[in-house]
Amino acid sequence: MIDSLVNVWTRLDYQYVSLIRCGIATAATLLLTWRLANDSSQDSPKGRWSDRLLALLGAMAFLAWWNFGLFHFPAYIQVHEHYHYYLGAKYFPELGYTRLYQCTAVADVEAGLGSQVANRWIRNLATNELQRGRDIVKNPAECTSHFSPARWEMFKHDVAWFRSHRTADEWSIAQFDHGYNGTPVWGIAGTLLAGSQPVTDRRILALALLDPILIVIMWAFVWWAFGWRVMCVAIIWWGTNYLSRYFWTGGAFLRTDWLALALIGVCLVKRGRPGAGGAALTYATLLRVFPGLIIAGLVLKAAATMWRERAFRLTPEHKAFAAGSLAAGVVLIGLSFGVVGHGVSGGIDAWEGFVANSQKHLATPLTNNMGLKTVMSFEPRSRAAVLGSFWIDTPWDTWNAARRRVFERRQLAYWALLAAFLVALAFAVQHQDDWVTLVLGAALVPIATELTCYYYAILAIFGLLWRVYPSTGAMLCGLAAVSSIVPALLASDDDIYVVLSALMLLYVIAVIVHVIASMKRDTRYLLRSKTDSEIRRLQIGAKISEAIDNA
Repeated sequence: MIDSLVNVWTRLDYQYVSLIRCGIATAATLLLTWRLANDSSQDSPKGRWSDRLLALLGAMAFLAWWNFGLFHFPAYIQVHEHYHYYLGAKYFPELGYTRLYQCTAVADVEAGLGSQVANRWIRNLATNELQRGRDIVKNPAECTSHFSPARWEMFKHDVAWFRSHRTADEWSIAQFDHGYNGTPVWGIAGTLLAGSQPVTDRRILALALLDPILIVIMWAFVWWAFGWRVMCVAIIWWGTNYLSRYFWTGGAFLRTDWLALALIGVCLVKRGRPGAGGAALTYATLLRVFPGLIIAGLVLKAAATMWRERAFRLTPEHKAFAAGSLAAGVVLIGLSFGVVGHGVSGGIDAWEGFVANSQKHLATPLTNNMGLKTVMSFEPRSRAAVLGSFWIDTPWDTWNAARRRVFERRQLAYWALLAAFLVALAFAVQHQDDWVTLVLGAALVPIATELTCYYYAILAIFGLLWRVYPSTGAMLCGLAAVSSIVPALLASDDDIYVVLSALMLLYVIAVIVHVIASMKRDTRYLLRSKTDSEIRRLQIGAKISEAIDNA
């Protein structure tokens, strides 16, 4: 029996695993929908059976993210990601944000691979344009002048290690990705962990084991703060969705630190530790920027409270959250100056380089980008299936230009939609618990940003709402299931991610609408106002509404 199971497991491929993930998410959707309509209390027989099934689906979803131990079929380590983030952190003083591929090309030439480099497409990270390798290496001193002789020899050794762990095609593909993009705060841990010794198999494996540790800690915090049932709902999104599957960042180097800190921050606020929660969420923000939108929900709530009370006064909890955020920001930015920038001037250069690098990436459309801007930039005649085989100077420049042109025509509509959503979000977060406002703030991520698909692991945060707003959990699992179906129906990446963007936008809008509708149905939330006169007035209004409904 065991031998048969092992044989079946080893025969699994990516398509079978994708089908299993979709099945888990579909079963979870049906289960949570059933629980909405039936007695699912823990003491009832139905409740006990549904709890057992939920636990089973949660465990299967957790294993599904790791492709049930098959990882990258079968490799565990994501060498491509380590190439960018290990070298990017270790040699940041020499490479900055713009010289990784140029210096790799020069190292390849010195290793006797000049003919391969000459014909290779390489991304110029200063402009994000693709160029032929022969143009990139015309002046090797543009790279080597930033290195000491000893550091250059070590860099060539490290490049050779990564090159030896890739096929020729994989190595060429790595050179037209989008470089190292860690913030200076990410570089604190990245630099210290990368160390100063030559790269080895053992060191890369050790670095690749950090993310699994963070993932386990993250889910332990969710269990501690919300219970195992809520944890299972959140895990089902995380483990079964198509967008942030293991393919992208599994087996990499500190690529889930931001997610762990974001969820841990919400957990800490839920358990009455707003200062620590603020510090964790600020750390997540300084690692990847966009988690700062989670905090926006709490900021909107605090602003609405001050407006309602006509007083610029924070609650004790909000003061503690702000203090934790400020302390974390000061400490982490200060450390980034010392560890990454090696002093004030170097720290300023590192942050200026990060800002310039971010602006460059924001102006560069990608086929796996997602969000409202992605949808607003889409038109049928500029799809990759139509334009992908045409270019002016480099591959994809016609497609990129078309996406930018379409968005420029529609950007007024984009800003209007963003403003309308902010108004709706401000209304939704009123009178909510602080941790709920943080979760709702995450709804801004697909509205206000355009991120690559794997960052939408952040939607796991909506699983935390399940006990308060049960239908949001069923919808989240349904979104995970559909996210695996869409790629099976469409062939082109930009088509896939535009459709998935639209579905994700519908989900976050549905969550906000559901919260607002629930608030209107439940008049008890109105009694959370701060003044006695308001309470009396609202109680009278509630009685009048009840009398009208009874009539």
